[in-house]
Amino acid sequence: MPSYRLLDGDGRPTDLFTASCDDEARAFGVLRAHELPRPEPRFGSRRDFQVQRQDGERWQLLVAFAPV
Repeated sequence: MPSYRLLDGDGRPTDLFTASCDDEARAFGVLRAHELPRPEPRFGSRRDFQVQRQDGERWQLLVAFAPV
């Protein structure tokens, strides 16, 4: 199973998890992001969350979103 991580708006990993496919990872990331506090607006930080997939030694962006 591929490894995934959820990053907050400051680029810090909040969750490391596995999923059977990218769609399952996206769904988990969106669900989990709604449980976390939304990042405060500040200069130099994003207000979105990202789900990334590990490809060997690198992390690839799968989806970026702002929870409503």
